[in-house]
Amino acid sequence: MKVGFIQMNIEILDIKKNVDNAIKLMEKNNASLIVLPELFNTGYNFKNMKEVLEVSENIPYGYTTKTLKDFTEDNSKTIIFGLSEKTEKGLYNSLSVVSKGEYIGKYRKIHLFFDEKDYFLPGDLGFKIFEVDGIKIGTMICFDWFFPESTRTLSLMGADILCHPA
Repeated sequence: MKVGFIQMNIEILDIKKNVDNAIKLMEKNNASLIVLPELFNTGYNFKNMKEVLEVSENIPYGYTTKTLKDFTEDNSKTIIFGLSEKTEKGLYNSLSVVSKGEYIGKYRKIHLFFDEKDYFLPGDLGFKIFEVDGIKIGTMICFDWFFPESTRTLSLMGADILCHPA
């Protein structure tokens, strides 16, 4: 498995432009596993809750997850990417995993940083391992790394690799 990551210029709150840009960059990348940044489709700096609500999406049926899932159908890539997730309970700083035209799963950030608590709920799914092609991928988001139990838990769960959008 060849692993790659993409850092990109983000157009704040412009989901379509950011997703299109990420796809163009991934088309040039020959990695089979690609990690995109935390909140890659919207940017990270929100001014108010209204902005966050306007760009938050359902996982797996929202635009970003569906578009990237469809993109992987033709190229056998696995993509891990961060986005703001909208649920009946509230909003989460989440990541989604898609591979070979399939939605694999999601993880919700547990350790929120600074004013993220103004917008997001702490993750309620626990740490997650996703298996792709026999490789166990552990996931966390940004500030989760600061707490040793994050990596320890994922290691004890059998992770072969840790992917960490930030």
